[in-house]
Amino acid sequence: MADHGPGGQPARSAAGHRSTARPDTGGYPAVRRHQPGSLPHLQPAVPVIFTTAYDQYAIRAFKINSIDYLLKPIDPEELAAAFRKFALLRDKYAHPGYLRELLHFVQHQQQAARYKQSFTVQTGRSVYVFPLTEIAGFSKSEVIRIHHSDGRSWVADYRSLDEIGELLDPQLCYRVNRQFIANRAYVAGFGRTDDASRLTLHFKAQNIPEVTVSKDKAAAFRAWFD
Repeated sequence: MADHGPGGQPARSAAGHRSTARPDTGGYPAVRRHQPGSLPHLQPAVPVIFTTAYDQYAIRAFKINSIDYLLKPIDPEELAAAFRKFALLRDKYAHPGYLRELLHFVQHQQQAARYKQSFTVQTGRSVYVFPLTEIAGFSKSEVIRIHHSDGRSWVADYRSLDEIGELLDPQLCYRVNRQFIANRAYVAGFGRTDDASRLTLHFKAQNIPEVTVSKDKAAAFRAWFD
């Protein structure tokens, strides 16, 4: 805040205050003079609280990391709320737990961007694109097939389930055996085979071939499914 301390010298604060009193300059003379003509790319090192009589610059103010945008005449309660917001954000962003969560979120988003969200199938002269959310699984016999949740299936243009598996988010899809990759969203549950050595999957989708999980993979599958 641009207040004055003892001796008439400006008091320093962690949050900056800027009045946009001159609309002819774009309302940001102090910010602009640091890097003229490049406001859209400028990111000030300190958070800014703008006070102005002109509301047409509000969106641009928030694009350069402003904390708040207050219209004149200034309401003391709104100004106090702006400083409380600054203090809250400062403490939040400096907290190690928040930084870890933010890093985890960014990493997850980067990983998610690598995974395929839809698959293309060709039937006759027509080509269709189905989102993964509609696909119950992928099977391999003589060919690779994509199984839709409504019971339809198509031959896929992939060489192996290994190739498809690399395209899928492991949180959503699981290679239950050598012949099948299951989409978690369509696995209703599982039971045990008669000899109790394997798990048999129950699907919410139609026309899915019998899918079993070997004893060796059963524990890992249950951990993923739970």
